Amino acid sequence: MMEKADYCSLVMRDLGASIVNSLSPHIAILDENGEVLAINNAWREFSKLNPPSPHNLMEGDNYLTSCKQQPPETNPEAEAFCQAFQALCNNVLLEFSLEFSSNLPTGTRWFLGKMTSFPSMNRKHIVISHEDITELKQAQSEIHHLAYFDSLTGLPNRILFLDRLEQAINKAKREENLVALLFLDLDRFKIINDTLGHTAGDQLLQTISQRLKSLVRGSDTVARMGGDEFMILLPDLDNPEDAAVIARKLLKIIPMKTKVQDQDIFPSASVGIALYPNDAWDGDSLITFSDMAMYHAKEKGRNNFQFFSKDLNEKTMARMKLESEIRRGVQEKEFLLFYQPYYEIESRKLCGVKGLLRWNHPKKGIIPASDILPLLEDSGVWVPLVEWALKEACYQVKSWENNGWRNPLLSMNLTEKQLQSPNTLTTISQVLENTGLAPSALELEIDEQIFLTNLEETSQVLYQLKSQGIKIAINNFGLTYSSLRYIKRLGVDRLKIAPSLIRNIPGNQEDAAITEAIINMGKTLKIKVLGKGIEKSNQVEFLKKHKCDEIQGFLYDYPAPGEQVFKKMSAHFK
Repeated sequence: MMEKADYCSLVMRDLGASIVNSLSPHIAILDENGEVLAINNAWREFSKLNPPSPHNLMEGDNYLTSCKQQPPETNPEAEAFCQAFQALCNNVLLEFSLEFSSNLPTGTRWFLGKMTSFPSMNRKHIVISHEDITELKQAQSEIHHLAYFDSLTGLPNRILFLDRLEQAINKAKREENLVALLFLDLDRFKIINDTLGHTAGDQLLQTISQRLKSLVRGSDTVARMGGDEFMILLPDLDNPEDAAVIARKLLKIIPMKTKVQDQDIFPSASVGIALYPNDAWDGDSLITFSDMAMYHAKEKGRNNFQFFSKDLNEKTMARMKLESEIRRGVQEKEFLLFYQPYYEIESRKLCGVKGLLRWNHPKKGIIPASDILPLLEDSGVWVPLVEWALKEACYQVKSWENNGWRNPLLSMNLTEKQLQSPNTLTTISQVLENTGLAPSALELEIDEQIFLTNLEETSQVLYQLKSQGIKIAINNFGLTYSSLRYIKRLGVDRLKIAPSLIRNIPGNQEDAAITEAIINMGKTLKIKVLGKGIEKSNQVEFLKKHKCDEIQGFLYDYPAPGEQVFKKMSAHFK
């Protein structure tokens, strides 16, 4: 009869074997010579999938012999397991683990392999286990991709780009070569988003990303920094012209026709270039300087590239200082409104006033808003500032109406930034309602150049303004070719001849001919024509001779605050 102690020992042995067989990791037990003594069911099933040796060994096979037979270039983990086995047997290691992949018929799987030793029957044994960690590796890969790559374009994001930039600069310091940083911003991307929607904008960004990647080397990095801004890192350059070559290629490939939601779009971009070590020695400065150069490219007319320079840095710093002063000026209420009347040319009857925004700079004096318009727009104060100006001007003209001005007319500029703002129509309606000024007493001027840009989108806004009874004028008319079809269809109320044409008449025959043609066109289309910038009496005589309708200029009035203008205007109210 079996002793109770022996019986319990057998039960524990069978229990242990049952537990090991039920485990999901693949487990094998080896003796100190490497012979496979036992494997669990998971190892047995795994070996049927034909993984490479030694992971497919069965009882009686020798693990060490199999490891030594594997070519290191095709099975590098085999040599590592072999060395770990010997270290465990010699008590150099207590445990060893290694991640490895295995190409199976079902696809590549990842495993965490572990080795540990345990004594049994006065001999050392080695336990090897493989645990499938494929899903964990995939999750880690996805987390890594989310952390370092842009989800929309698949390009490296800012975090990864900054790391590669630092590496490129460190390498350039050692090898004494150049690194170029290209800052690229799409031109007028906001218009695409606002008119076609964000889905269309995303589609365009994806297309641009592919075009950028197609132009660079494998060692270069194209990253999306956010919005429609991209950065291109060009390490290991010999001279600055190498960066210019890439920039020229970018400006050729980006404007290629792109179909977005059945719309043909011809995008463009502005590119700024900064160089290490020519311009800066650190990544943050390179980014800042390439950004400055990109904005300089936009100021040069967009769709071009510009290198950073010290002169540009000085101009940019001065610009930043002025932008700061503008924001302070808005807070301190240094902006005010001037007015300039305009008259019928024959009767000199008052027709209306032009509202003009001015900045009363504490040191520089009165500055016309038109002289600093790009700064006003970039500083983020423009839209609320013109809303304030429109409200103040409407209140002013309404008060003049209450004081006897019959059929008043206020003319105010309508800028490109306002046309792009989705709240413009609502704001104008609310201002008219709050001030009590009739829509017919408001005329909005749009510059001819802006009128010609995106005619379809611009005309939609102007149609809605016209439908409310607001008058529309084309300002600085005659400098470019305008679409007569849109002028006629919109029912434009007034054409204001550009002062640069008026300045040269009657002496300059070409400008005189253009001016005469504009007046005749106005007569044909039944549109009022106003001559701006009148400073000389012979200019008045020329316009009068050719039947121009109205005049405005320093010959009669300089722009002035409302109370000064009222004193002169009030004589016309009777």
